[in-house]
Amino acid sequence: MSSQHASIANENNYEEIGNTREEITKTLELNRAYQAELSKCIQNIEAALNHNRTIQERLDIIKQTQERSDKERAEARSDSTRCWGPPFFVNEHGQGPPELEDSNCNTVRPPVLHKYQRWNSNERAALTKGIKFINMKKEASKILAQGGKMKDLQRLSNAYLLENVRGVDWRFIAKHFVQTKTASECLMQWTNHDHPRINKSSWTKPEIAKLRAIAQRHKFRNWQAIALEVATNRTAAECFKTYVRQNSEPRKWTKEEDEILIQAVDLYGEKNWQQVASCLEDRSGQQCLHRWTKTLNPAIKRGRWTRAEDEALKDAVKLYGAGNWVKIQSYVLGRTDVKCRERWVNVLDPAVKKDPWTAEEDKLLLSLVRKHNPGNWSKISAEMDRRTDNQCWRRYKCLLKKTKQGEIISLTSESEDENRNTSPDINANNSPNEDTTTTAKDVVIPNIASRYPKIAPAPIPRTAEYKIPVTSIEKK
Repeated sequence: MSSQHASIANENNYEEIGNTREEITKTLELNRAYQAELSKCIQNIEAALNHNRTIQERLDIIKQTQERSDKERAEARSDSTRCWGPPFFVNEHGQGPPELEDSNCNTVRPPVLHKYQRWNSNERAALTKGIKFINMKKEASKILAQGGKMKDLQRLSNAYLLENVRGVDWRFIAKHFVQTKTASECLMQWTNHDHPRINKSSWTKPEIAKLRAIAQRHKFRNWQAIALEVATNRTAAECFKTYVRQNSEPRKWTKEEDEILIQAVDLYGEKNWQQVASCLEDRSGQQCLHRWTKTLNPAIKRGRWTRAEDEALKDAVKLYGAGNWVKIQSYVLGRTDVKCRERWVNVLDPAVKKDPWTAEEDKLLLSLVRKHNPGNWSKISAEMDRRTDNQCWRRYKCLLKKTKQGEIISLTSESEDENRNTSPDINANNSPNEDTTTTAKDVVIPNIASRYPKIAPAPIPRTAEYKIPVTSIEKK
């Protein structure tokens, strides 16, 4: 029995050895096959490297040839103004005369003027996309370095990805996202206009007062520090512009400036206002645009309005609504937005009261003039019942024309009969803001003769109901 068991065991061992040999053989064959594939890959890589080296050598040759040709071309341009051959006139030492100033000026090329182009919406969107891409790439590198997952990148908000400006490759953005702008233009646009933290709201009065105090303390220098101290997320450029705008007095346009503006518009057109403004001193593009479109444009129509123009204005107001005067003016050819507004507000608006002025309205008008002082017609008209600022101004001017020194007048409509009466003299030096002794129905017309020195005094129609003592108007 033992011999039988031993023989069986030997047979099993032989079988295992045979199986092992077969596996080893298969493994060796697979290894040889993998080695052959790797050898092919290595050969392909070496061939690609050799091809790359050949291309680089060709590129170096092309680059050297181009540099050599550029250098020769530059030398040819510079030598084009030189004198070739010996000069005709020479002295005893063989020297020719010195070159003239004109020939030296010809060698100097005029500077190339770069016309600034405004950023459009597509360029600004592309700039935002580029900033987001670069910051997202940086955050992804940080997350991978810390062993995080890419899912964490999706949790970052757009505001967070747009705030960082440190280490931003502006050349990369200009090359791959905003091809129409340079790297410096992208930097200035983002840091001065499009950054999400920049405060673009209107300046408040306390903010302007704070800016003035801080600017004065800094002696109107270092606007970057001034902007940081204002602490309302304003840029240094915005602080400077606001300070200059708030502290500069409006300057009237001269005839010489108007002539230059007309010539500049004829040269550059009606869209490149920054280039137009560069032709004038201390004038912005906005000022040039306003002066041209409101005053100097030869297409502007002046004079009385026709019925056709009134109908066109009414139709445009129905279409766009009162207030969209820039769109409305396109329907009334030759009339500016300001003229369209004045025509509608003062004449065509059905909400405006066009009835003759009553005594109560005149009394209220005079009291409001004493309250707000002449000139603040917008405030005055706001407290009148459906009377415009132009109506208030014209009515007040009419009342002044019909006043007479020492005369007692009553405030009635012009359609009533006119009667005259006199009253005791009142001191002519009374201020428009000073109260005089009056009854509940009496009010004093302010003395503003200095504003209207050429107006001859005349009586206002009166009745026996409201008798109002009037200050004397000095004749000048």
